[in-house]
Amino acid sequence: MTPFDGYVDRSPPTQKVLEDVFKAEDRFFNSGDRLVLRDDRWLAFADRVGDTFRWKGENVSTNEVAEILNVAAGVLETNIYGVEVPGSEGRAGMASIHCDDTFSIEDFARFVLENLASYQRSLFVRLQKEIQITVTFKHRKVDYRRDGYNPGKVSDPQFVLENGDYIRLDAPAYSRILDGSQTFR
Repeated sequence: MTPFDGYVDRSPPTQKVLEDVFKAEDRFFNSGDRLVLRDDRWLAFADRVGDTFRWKGENVSTNEVAEILNVAAGVLETNIYGVEVPGSEGRAGMASIHCDDTFSIEDFARFVLENLASYQRSLFVRLQKEIQITVTFKHRKVDYRRDGYNPGKVSDPQFVLENGDYIRLDAPAYSRILDGSQTFR
């Protein structure tokens, strides 16, 4: 790898510059791309790692949350994305989950509370028969973000995290979110 020696003009943001990675005073530019070193010593592009959203003043990595939730009992695969909540800054976490017959929403709620920081927790859960992917085998997120947790647009079972439990997200619960009587702390 080639070290990144910095910008000529020091005024650009430097949060993408990683320092002291392998040794003291080295610097690398974090492009957000994940590379894999192949057996023939060539690097190959593997994936983007910068899929994040902001909630409660924190950046939430969708990949990090998905990796944690994927080991919960009964979970086969998760797709994590941020959704807008009226009256809230940023986007709240939503998990679309493909699960098997052993999945329990009650056990999943306990798992979420025990394994994720408060800002990482998926406030909304959507249970699906399969996770939709793009032609390049990435999780579809744009349509999911657009539909959000609106029961008028989403026919899959949905839940909202309320007082440590996931409750069914139906039309009355959705109305409480829209009118601000359901708040998320």
